[in-house]
Amino acid sequence: MPKAVVSDTFDRADSTTTLGSADTGQAWTANVGTWGIASNLGYVAAGAGQNVASLESSNADCDVTVTESTAASATGLVFRLSNGTNHLLTNSQSNGQHLYKNVNGYTDLATGGTVELANGDTLKAVLSGSSVIIQLNGTQIISVTETTFQTNTKHGLRSNGATAVRFNNFKVEIAGGSLALTGVG
Repeated sequence: MPKAVVSDTFDRADSTTTLGSADTGQAWTANVGTWGIASNLGYVAAGAGQNVASLESSNADCDVTVTESTAASATGLVFRLSNGTNHLLTNSQSNGQHLYKNVNGYTDLATGGTVELANGDTLKAVLSGSSVIIQLNGTQIISVTETTFQTNTKHGLRSNGATAVRFNNFKVEIAGGSLALTGVG
């Protein structure tokens, strides 16, 4: 069973200047743009271009998930982030979900699905070594091998411009389980 190392429902006081801290205590960093909370949802309060907010998870190999409560074009996840211009990201477009590598400029690695995100859709990045899998509502739509940023442990949200997008239920999970001790006693 997966173990959540980061969990954020965004259920806290409204703010036009910060996302604050996740339910599990990690502080959000606004890498690009101004992020906030409105009606218990995360959003870009002000910004232009590629707005990015991230937090430290201490895990490069993990599942990063978010639900878009109010969907908008050119939004999604960032993961394995170095900074606001060096990371992997998803981008919702009219022809599907794109996986990009941003190394001071964008490289389109793959496209999956056929439509942009809709209200209530859940987007997940499954990260394991050089394997990057993108799922939309539990269905795999992209799978690539990408070694860039393979050990980075910051993950988060992105939005192109100050759109009407609203995010909910952000999670970073790792494989769970417990050790079974035998022969003790």
